[in-house]
This record gives sequence, structure tokens and C-alpha cells, in this order.
Amino acid sequence: MISILKELERIFKNAFEKAFPTLPNVTVEFTRSDYADFQCNNALKLKKLLPDKKNPVEIAKMIIDSIESNNIIENTTVSGPGFINITISPKFLCDKILEIILNDVHINLSNSNGDGDDNRPIIVDYSSPNIAKEMHVGHLRSTIIGDSVARLLEFVGHNVLRINHIGDWGTQFGMLLTHLMDTYPDFQSKPPPIEDLQTFYKQSKKRFDDDEDFKKRSLETTVQLQSKEPKLIDAWKMICDISRKEFAEIYQLLNISKNLIERGESFYQERMIDVVKDLEERGFLVEEDGRKVFYPKNSKVPPLTIVKSDGGFTYDTSDMAAIRQRVQEENASRIIYTTDAGQAVHFKSFFDCAEICGYYDPNKVRLDHLTFGVVLGEDRKRFKTRSGETVKLKDLINEGLERSRQKLLEKERDKVLTDEEMTIAQKAIAIGCIKYADLSHDRNNDYIFSFDRMLDDKGNTAVYLLYTITRIRSIIRNCNLNRSINDIGQELSKNSSFQLDHPREIKLAKFILNFPDIIIQIVDNLYLHLLCRFLFDLSVIFTEFYDQCYVIEKIDNNETKINLNRVILCEATVKIMETGLKILGIETVEKMKTEKDELETKITKLSNGLRVASQNKFGQFCTIGTVIDSGSRYERNHPNGISHFIEKLAFNSTEDFDSKDSIMKILEKYGGICDCQGSRDTLIYAASVHSKGLDSVMHLLSEAVLRPKFTDMEMEFARRMIQFELQDLDMRPDPEPILHEMIHSAAYRGNTLGLNRLCSEENINIIQRNDLFDYINLYHRPERMVIAGVGVEHDRLVELAEKFFVQRKPIWESDTAISTHLNRSIELDDSISQYTGGVNAVTKDLSDISLGPTPMPELAHFVIGLESVSHQDLDNFVPICVLNILMGGGGSFSAGGPGKGMYTRLYTRVLNLYHWMFSATALNHSYQDSGLFCIHASAHPKQLRELVMVILSEIVSLTNNGISNDELKRAKNQLKSMLLMNLEARPVMFEDIGRQVLSSGQRRQPQFYIDRIDKVSEDDLIRVAREMLKTRASITNRIHQNNNNQNNQQHHRQISHSNNNRNKAIIILNNQLRQLLKKPNDHFSVGLVDESNIFLWEIMIVGPRDTLYEGGLFKAQLQFPSNFPDSPPKMRFLSEMWHPNISKSGDVCISILHNPNLQTFGYEENLQRWAPVYSVETIVMSVISMLSDPNVESPANVDAAIQMRNHPDEYAKQVRFFTQKTLE
Repeated sequence: MISILKELERIFKNAFEKAFPTLPNVTVEFTRSDYADFQCNNALKLKKLLPDKKNPVEIAKMIIDSIESNNIIENTTVSGPGFINITISPKFLCDKILEIILNDVHINLSNSNGDGDDNRPIIVDYSSPNIAKEMHVGHLRSTIIGDSVARLLEFVGHNVLRINHIGDWGTQFGMLLTHLMDTYPDFQSKPPPIEDLQTFYKQSKKRFDDDEDFKKRSLETTVQLQSKEPKLIDAWKMICDISRKEFAEIYQLLNISKNLIERGESFYQERMIDVVKDLEERGFLVEEDGRKVFYPKNSKVPPLTIVKSDGGFTYDTSDMAAIRQRVQEENASRIIYTTDAGQAVHFKSFFDCAEICGYYDPNKVRLDHLTFGVVLGEDRKRFKTRSGETVKLKDLINEGLERSRQKLLEKERDKVLTDEEMTIAQKAIAIGCIKYADLSHDRNNDYIFSFDRMLDDKGNTAVYLLYTITRIRSIIRNCNLNRSINDIGQELSKNSSFQLDHPREIKLAKFILNFPDIIIQIVDNLYLHLLCRFLFDLSVIFTEFYDQCYVIEKIDNNETKINLNRVILCEATVKIMETGLKILGIETVEKMKTEKDELETKITKLSNGLRVASQNKFGQFCTIGTVIDSGSRYERNHPNGISHFIEKLAFNSTEDFDSKDSIMKILEKYGGICDCQGSRDTLIYAASVHSKGLDSVMHLLSEAVLRPKFTDMEMEFARRMIQFELQDLDMRPDPEPILHEMIHSAAYRGNTLGLNRLCSEENINIIQRNDLFDYINLYHRPERMVIAGVGVEHDRLVELAEKFFVQRKPIWESDTAISTHLNRSIELDDSISQYTGGVNAVTKDLSDISLGPTPMPELAHFVIGLESVSHQDLDNFVPICVLNILMGGGGSFSAGGPGKGMYTRLYTRVLNLYHWMFSATALNHSYQDSGLFCIHASAHPKQLRELVMVILSEIVSLTNNGISNDELKRAKNQLKSMLLMNLEARPVMFEDIGRQVLSSGQRRQPQFYIDRIDKVSEDDLIRVAREMLKTRASITNRIHQNNNNQNNQQHHRQISHSNNNRNKAIIILNNQLRQLLKKPNDHFSVGLVDESNIFLWEIMIVGPRDTLYEGGLFKAQLQFPSNFPDSPPKMRFLSEMWHPNISKSGDVCISILHNPNLQTFGYEENLQRWAPVYSVETIVMSVISMLSDPNVESPANVDAAIQMRNHPDEYAKQVRFFTQKTLE
């Protein structure tokens, strides 16, 4: 690989010389730019150097005109006061990426100075443990950093000599050998058991400190050792060999190069004698207090002690002997000493003295003291054991291995990896995380040693990088290529067919090619954290690329298409990452992360117990919010309806926002919306917004959750809203929300899940501001909350959660006016739900209620509930979910929609056979500690008894008659489809993440449930059905009747068929309207033109992206017939439109709105026309699709069709004109 910066530097230097030949040598300056790949800013400085004082813009143009022909630069432009913007050639990018594939990753700097002397070695001195002492955490940094530097220099082509300058000589050996001979006098014939040299050393040291006679004998032994007495040399070698064995084990675990050469103090003994003699003869030594010292030129640093007062040598002596040997005998070109920063003063003295006496010439040899800080514990003090002792390096590594294994087991890697793969992954993670945690920090700084941080698979950690590599390898494996990537690269190179088109492809390629420049920089300054940062940034940029650029693309008939250009990019990325980690001495693995982990949710627990969970998906917009373990089930000690009030009061005034309007302005600025929804067991505050607004929205979310004011005006407004909502629910023809309340009240009578979710009429005026603060003081606590996000960067979300949810107090703690009035006697209620079963019935007189001219239909609603299971009981929960789908059902009018398929049991065996039955639907409610399986059915009140018998018979028949394989398979497939389709919506994924993490502390991926769904059998369904039938039934019925009729039965017989259809249409349209208001579609919004007329809807369509209509807001109306859905509605645009299939009066002509029974549309097949299964959402989405794909063969606007066909440019201009008008 070549350095782009170096090549540009050469090209521009030549251009300077050509344009301005009289100028002296000028250093070329490049910076990164937002407007191009590089920017040269020399023109501004050259203005001062040139004699004729040219304008910088003119100078820049002269430089551009002088640039030689090259294959790197695509174009150059001048901007601002004379900046030269440089854009790299796309062909150059492609060629260099292919070179990585064909030639691997090579960078040769061995002769970068052009002196031809590229064989002189670079010596890297590192590790340096002491014989008879165990390696400890203090040796960790020197060993890791030094080995990585040596690997880096070898990678760029240098001849590297690794030196391990161990402490294997001196007074301590006299002490050790004396203790050995005293304890094991026959050590020569019978090897002593001293494998634990650390203990042996401590024993001898204690005797040396306490026993004067032993100390004297030890010093005598030292003299005898230096005289090389054979017996003592044998003993010394035996101790050294034991230590070497321990060192080798550590080095092998840490993947330290085997080329590390041991040269201890003993190696330099004779050379030290020669050094002392040489320095004395040449007059460099000065006698001072009995010592012989060497003063450096720098008076600010102390002298070296070459000879001690007792005649012994020092570390200073051995350093001088070592540098003399390394320069004169090894012919080193550069010597790098790797020690802690505490020795900086010594090395300044040492380097100075070595230069003075001529042991090295700075013009020929470069000396570097590669300093580093100390390793700290999480208490920010020097890393020690709990007993205060230095941490042994072997113990540290073993703990890392154990923790990495636990991490792999937590991720269930043992289920997808072989034992051998598990062992490889375990070591790669353990050693990789220890080394990377060290190397990723600026070496001059201290760093905190924390296994929890090191083993985190989020952020700049070895685990994250290793996962990225295995992920890329997995992507490439899944391509199932029938030839090698090298062969593919050769073919693409030969045909010149490799190209990069997508912006993310180009961004990734450009970043990959920065690798040589990063390496060149580090070879000079030896800051390895720059390489770590590059690798982390590369993995992030690759993720951005992969999220937007499909490598494997699904096409028709379940076939796949492989994008070979992107496969090449994947391979280039992984080669650079593997090369970078190899330089750092970190081994990579082929398998560690399965495909199931691609969408793994990241979870962080903050110091106050708050959990933050996120998934970084879904483009430019994000959904974030807070999911709280709160709701009506916890209101036993509070006025019922508290949660209902909190829901209505959300996103009003807070400490930092004086009104709801100020919050809405923030949301509008970033195109966002917010919402708060309460249920029996959760309260969810959420906002969807452009990702640029993440900081602001996290601020307002924290305010809404933790610092609401609940002013008197807001309380009064909430009362009115709740009053209106209760009245509206009571008047609805479809009382589904009320039925949910009633069945829960019957099933859990008087406790937890049976407490009413809706505020009662009598409590509306009872609940006061203080009641709300009493409640949220107990339940809005961090340990009961999860902050969830989709489409956000996890570390940023954690940072903002810390800032807004941890560092700032809630209002009920910071505001004394609130805190002093809190009722501290109220206890938090975490009661387990108690299923009771029972009956809850009501008859409702609807005489005075109608929808338009038509009275409310008379219906009897019946719900039967059976106790099911918690969503944590997966063995039973998943089969019950399948059973729910299998039972299915819906309304008698249609089979459309999830869970309402025409092949479900409640449809085929109930609605199809009993035409008097209006609806029958199965629904399962599941909570943390219980569940409720329900069937809701409705019919005319006179058939209530028969309805009950039919539903009960169907439940019982399930356990008696069994289930066919086809219907079981169909139900399982439908459930899986629903699961995956629902999770495509960002808000749904947000809620799924929040609820799962809140309830279980983790988020199981869809595949987890899909695997369990696949395993569900007929026996499982029958088993769970029988278990539910053993419980006491909960029954609810609500009868809607018109008491103005003297004889309801006679009135029922008089209702015409058309009125039946109209009633049915009213209910259907109300249901669909409510659903669209509850879960809005991103592409359009709906409402009623007149609240009293359910048959006339107003539609607002957002112009679809990447079409001529993009950016417009188009208003339309849907007019529904009284027999809907048997007949289609009519749609008319109120906004002026220009489209072949929209008449000039706005009427929409589309097949889906054509009645299948009419024969006026001969060009259409019946399947293209209206069907009762179509919903409002289906209609509008079809019309939106039509906008970008007109049918000119059957135009409603002939002029538009002709113009589109013959003059497309004019047609496009006309459409844009009308689109712009919609915004006026």
C-alpha cells in the first residue's frame, strides 16, 4: 500500500518547484476538508515568500496548473482565500482496494530516508522482569507496548532486535543462594522443591533483613558468584531456569513474540568492567562521596552513578554497557527503551552521557524513551489486590480467561461453537481485551484496569473489534462464493469492472486507504492508541456501509444476488482490521459471533440502577423514550386513576420548559412527535425525531418524566380530557376498551391487574397534584426505568442518560415545596397478581345515543377469560401465542388483518357457520406474573345464550378433537410473520426493547422466539388449553339495547338489510379510524370532515420520497358507502393534482376502488378490483404507489397522460408546480 499523503506531498512539491523555481524548499501542508478529500493551504504562506506579492487565489491556480499528470487526483478547485481542494480519483480508489485483495497489506518503510542502509537493526528493549520474582501488573505495559512496537516496525520492513534486559545478577542472588544452600545443602544431587520462587524469595529476604550473620554470608556469596565459583553458578542457573519457565508461560499466554532475546545483567558484566575503565581513562568520571559519577551536559538532571562506594556496579553502569554494545556490536540504527514515565529523568541523563562519551551519535542512531503511565485500580489508585499486594500477572491473565469464558457462555456461544472454537475465542477475547485496553489509551497517561469495561462489546474495545471481524467473515461466508475472493479480484481488475457508486462505499474505501498514513505517523511517534482509534473508526464506518449497502440482496423466487464489489470491500476491510490487530499482538478468530447477533441490543446499567438499551438502526430518524414499571396495577395504596392522570399530563410544563408549546417547538424543529401511553403494568414516554435532535429530546424526556410541574391549569385540563374520554368510550358502538377493563376486573377481582386502568367518574375531582407526586416518588425511580432507543448510537445515549437522568435530581427531591408535602407513609406495592375469576355484567341503554341518523346497533358483547401464563414462562407462553393465532377470528365482514385470517378456527368454525354472530376474536393478555386468554364475541342480545354455548363448545372441542397439521403450520407461520413485520416499525421495536429489558433485563431477538415457535407441537397446544380450562372462568357481558322500543324482538325483525349493513359499516369504520389514530402511518394522516359523519374522511398524504411529488402535502377525501366494505369508497383529491389517473376535478381512478361486479372496466381483472378485505390503509397506500407509477393506458386525465408520454420534462415541471402549491 502507498501513502496517499506522501504521494500528494511529492506531487505538490514538484508543482511548487515548477511554478516557483526560485523558492526554497517548502513544506507541503495538507488538511482534511468538508468540501473535498484533502486541502492544500500553502498558497496563503507562499504569498509572503514570493517577491511580486501575488494574490493567494492566483498562486493557487498557478500551483494547480503546474501539477504533473497523475492517477491519484480526480480534480482540484480553489475555494475561499486560496485553499486548493483535492478530490481523489474513483479509479485510483478502486485500484488500490483491489491491490489489498491481490497483494495483501504491505507497507515498506525500511529505506524511507533513502540512505540505502536498510539492514541496520532497530532494537526494542522491553519487559525486563527480575529473576526469582514473579511478573506482576507493573510488567504488563512494558511487555505489551514493547512487543507491539516491535511488531509495527517489522510490519513496515525493518530488521528488529527484541531485547529483554532482565535482572539476573546482583546482591539479591547472594541472598537467594545462601538461603538455598542453608535450606537444601544437597541441592546439587537432589533438586529442591522451589518452584514457588516468590515464597522462596520472601523467606530469604526476611532472613537478610533480620539476621546480620545471614546478611554477611550473603554478601560473601555475592562476591563468590561474581568470581564464577562453579557450585554457585550451577545454583544460579537453576534459579534462572525456574524463572525463565514462568516468564515463557506468561509470554505465551500474552502472545509475545518468541524472538524476544534475553540479555540480563550477567550478559554485561565483563562489558561493564570495560566501560568503567574506558570512562575513567577518558576522564568522564568524577569521584564524589566514594562514588564514581558521570555528569551530563544538562545540569537539571542528576549524574549517573557508574561505580558505587563499595565498588559495585549499578543499573547506570549496565545501561552504558548496553548502549555501547548495541551501537558498536549490533550496529543499531534506532534503540527504543520501553519503561514507565518514572524513569524519564534517568533516561535524560543516560542519553546525554552516552552522547558526550561518544557511545552513540544522534546523527546516526536515534534513541527513544517510550514512556508510559501506571495501571490503576477502579479506585483510581495503583492496581493492587484486596490485601494491598501487587497483582501477579499470571493471576490477572487467568481471571481474564475465566471472565471471557463467562462472557461467551452468557452470549450462548457454547451452543454455536465447538469446544475448540470456544477455547480459541476465550483466549482471543481475554488476551485481546487486556492488551487492547492498554494500547487504546495514550501511553503517557495512567489508565484504569477494569475487566467489565474491557469485556464490553460496545465502544472502543477489543471485543467489539473482534466481533466486527467475525461478523464480516460471516457475511462473506454467507455469500457461498464458488471461487476465492482473490480470483474474483483478479477478474474485476482484468475487466476494470470494479467500481464504487454508493456514498457509503466510497467513504469506506477512502478510510481504508488512510491506513498507511496512520502507520507512518505511529512509526515516528510510537503512539499505538492512534492505530486503535483508526480500527475502531473503521469498524463504525463499515457498520454504516453495511446498514445501507446490501452485500446479499434477495430477489424474486427466494433467490439471492451477490454484490461482488461490496464483497471486495468487506474483504479489504477485514484484511486491514486483521493486520492492525496483528500489529497490536491480538489474535483474531474466524467464528465468535453468529448471524443472530447482528441485531443485538446493547444494554448498559448506570450507577443509579437505570438501564439504557438501544439498537442502532433505521436511518436518519430515531425513536427514544422511557419505559417505566408503573401503571394501574400499582394503585392499591393510591386513588384509582393516578396513572390515567399522569398519562394525560405528560409533556406539559416542567422545570426547564414553561409550557407544552415550548416542548412542541423543540419537536417541530427536528420533525418529531411525542406520546405517553399508560397500561396496567407500564407507563411509556416516547418521541420519534430526527437523529440530530437526540440531545434536545433526551432533555425534554427527562423533564417530562422526572421534573413535571402539574400546574392547577394543567390538572383542570386533564380532568376535562378524562371526563370526555370516559363519555366517548361509553358511547362507542364497539366497547372494546371497556370490555378489557371489565374482564380484568372479573379475573383479578380487587387486586393488581384487576384495578381499573381508567380513572373512575368519582375520582376525577378527588385526585390532586400531591397525589400524583406521592405516586411518581415511589414508581418513577431509576431502578424501575429503562431508557430505550432505536436508531441511536448507544454510547451517546448512555452519556445523555447519565447527564439528564442521573446527574439531575427529580423535582420531588429538588423542590422543597413538593418534597415536604410528600406522604412518606405510603408504601410501594409490588404485590403478585392473584387470579380470582368471576362475572362482571352490565346492560347499557343506548336510546339517546346515535351516530348520525342511525341509532346505535343493539348488540350483546360476551367475553370469556381463562388464566394463562406470564410472558416469562416461555415453555407455555409461546404455545399460547400460537393458540391465540390459531383461534384468530375477527368480524363477520372480513378476514383481513393479523390474527383475523379466514382460515382461523373462530372464522371457519364459528363465523362461517353462525351468520347471526357479528364477531368472534381471540386475544391473549400477558404480564410479568400472570396472563389472561380471552375470546370476545358479539351478537344480537336475544342470541346471547346461544353465543355463549357456541364459544364454550369451540374452546372445549380444541382439547377433544385435536388440531390438524395444516392449521398448526399456518398458525405458526402467521405468528412468525406478524412478529417480523411488526418489528420493522421503529416505534414497535422501541417498545419491544423497553418492555423486554424492563421485565427480564435482556432483549431476546426475534430469532429466539421464531426457534421456539417452530418447536411448538399439537401436544403443546392441547396441553396449555387443558391447563387453562382447569382455571375458574372470568366472564364479562355488556348488552347494548334501545329501551325506546316497546318490543325489542319485534324491532329487530323490522330492521332492514340495508340498516344492518350500515351498522356494520359504522363499526368497521370506527375501528379502522381508531387504529389509524392510535398507530399513525408515516405516509398519511386521517380524520373526519364532520365528527357526526363517520362515512366522510379527510386524508392528508405526504408526497412520497424520490418522486415528483416529494415534499408536497396533498389533501383528499374518502366517501364511504353505507354498505362498506361490500362496496368500495370513492376518493377525491381536494388539492389540485396533475396525474394521468386523477381527473381534473380530483377523482381518483384506480383498480382497487372499482366494484368487481361492474363490467365497465374491461381492461382490469377482477383480482385487481375492490375486495371487502381491503382497509382504508390499503386504499391510501395503493394511491400513494399510483402517484409514482401512473397507468397511462387508462387515464382519467388525458392531457396529463399525453404530456407524460410525449413531453416528460414538461410533465415533471407541471407536477412540481402543483406540488409546490400544496405548501402555500
